[in-house]
Amino acid sequence: MENTNIPRVFNIKILGLTFDSKLTWQTHINNIKNEAKSKLNRIKTLSNHEWGAESKTLQTIHNSIILSGLEYGSILYAGASAVTIKTLDPIHNTALRLSIGAFKSSPVLSIINITGSKSVEKRRIKHTLEYSSKTLKATKNPFSTILRNSINQFQNNDINNLGTRTATYASDLNITFTNQIILKSLNNHHGLPQIFSSIST
Repeated sequence: MENTNIPRVFNIKILGLTFDSKLTWQTHINNIKNEAKSKLNRIKTLSNHEWGAESKTLQTIHNSIILSGLEYGSILYAGASAVTIKTLDPIHNTALRLSIGAFKSSPVLSIINITGSKSVEKRRIKHTLEYSSKTLKATKNPFSTILRNSINQFQNNDINNLGTRTATYASDLNITFTNQIILKSLNNHHGLPQIFSSIST
């Protein structure tokens, strides 16, 4: 371009998300995993049994500095392979374990139930359905039509995009959309579909 060579790059960072040339999200997930691991040391320090912070305080710190980073952009990077995305689970689980002073051998489900938290996978599902529901209702949003078409055609679509994931999650949880593109099971509890109560752990 104007006698200047434009270097080829395989990764580019936009608004905190690292996109790779094949959209595998491997680089981005590795980045946020490494950042979260360094922050996990703060939880380890503050969870000292003799002078450490209380359990609720540790969970609040985890939610603020670790979980928020793991969830940022999760609606997009949820398209990564299951093997890649599951590497984030141990970080969340370890932070919760440290916050309640549980043993390393403690079952993950028990830790999640005791803390009243959710697995990062179910949190991603919840965020995806919330975002898609709001987008579909915003009919003036150009992406609303694109997302609606993608959801309607998900059975014939091999691409793991937002529409396909939304339709798959909704189908697995028996959530259906009305003609007005509003989740049938919406209730007044924080404006969330009632079905979310079944994925609280």
